[in-house]
Amino acid sequence: MKTYLRCSLQTEPPRLTAAFWTKPIVLAVLVLSLGWLRGPAGEPGTTAPADLPTGQPKLTERDYLVEELKLVEQQVAQEEKLAESGRSSADKLLSAKRSLLSLRRQLAAFDERTKRPDPADTERRKREAEEQKKAAEEQTRQVAASKAEMAPVLLDIARKDTDAKVRYAAVDAVAALGLGSSIEPLSQIVLSDPDNEVRVRALQAIAAFRSPASTDALLRLYDTVPDTQLKLQAVAGLKEVEERLPRSNYPVQVVEVVPVKAVPKLAQIAKDGPTPELRRTAIQQLHRIPGEATTTNLVGVYESCVDSQTKQYLVQCLGERRDAVAARKLVAIAQADVDPRSRQVAVHLLGAMFSSPSSPSLPRPFIPSPPR
Repeated sequence: MKTYLRCSLQTEPPRLTAAFWTKPIVLAVLVLSLGWLRGPAGEPGTTAPADLPTGQPKLTERDYLVEELKLVEQQVAQEEKLAESGRSSADKLLSAKRSLLSLRRQLAAFDERTKRPDPADTERRKREAEEQKKAAEEQTRQVAASKAEMAPVLLDIARKDTDAKVRYAAVDAVAALGLGSSIEPLSQIVLSDPDNEVRVRALQAIAAFRSPASTDALLRLYDTVPDTQLKLQAVAGLKEVEERLPRSNYPVQVVEVVPVKAVPKLAQIAKDGPTPELRRTAIQQLHRIPGEATTTNLVGVYESCVDSQTKQYLVQCLGERRDAVAARKLVAIAQADVDPRSRQVAVHLLGAMFSSPSSPSLPRPFIPSPPR
């Protein structure tokens, strides 16, 4: 026992001393290794020592792409040699070539994205754009000159040819030219041509212009022509083109509208037009014009109307307008109109009007209490 204790005291301290110094030595080696692996700017992951110069130029994205491209090119070359000797598969070579093509595409896209415009190329494009603009203007001028030259010839044929079909074709050709100066000659054809189809086609050609000049011509023709079909075409053709700015970044919207200056004439026709169809067409045109002023005209037409079907149509139009004037008139019709069908339609439209989120802001209508 004494011998064992003596041996233990002599051999134990050296083993404890070695174990005690092992961990600090390992930690010191790791710290030195990490310090060597840190770069000049203190960035981990580089293999440059801390005392390298810091004035080197900064690498750009293109530089990294070029370096990566070189590495992939070397890899492709190596894979080709291995494939020739049978030590590499075709799939590895194909994958390396795909990586090479992808990097080349990325480099080309980067160069295209960061390419500065060449002043000579910019000047050339500007010159080409100016030449194209001048060519388009010259072409437009030539087309306008040709139209101006052809219009008198075609109008002369439309007025003087003895065959109605030839005159009809001439009027059609004049309409295709689209010259505003032909509105007045076409109006003369409407008044003087003996063939009804030619007159109708000339009136349609005037309406197709959809301009203030064509509106004035149609209003004059309505009072001049005796035929009700021509009057109907004149009323239906009262439209003009209007440009409206969009709410967002969209092109300008071109819409057809009924001109406001036609409202008095349309209201007169709606009241005392010679035929029910003509009166109904005038009401339709009035209904296309927004605003409470037009609604007031429709109310006046209703009050002077005696035809039951026309009154019901007017009630329907008032219900679709959804403004305060229309709502008050619908309340009056629902309470006191002599036609039960009109009262029924008015009540139905009032319910739909006030149930809508966009219903007009009106006081509660007075409804008398039933007698006890």
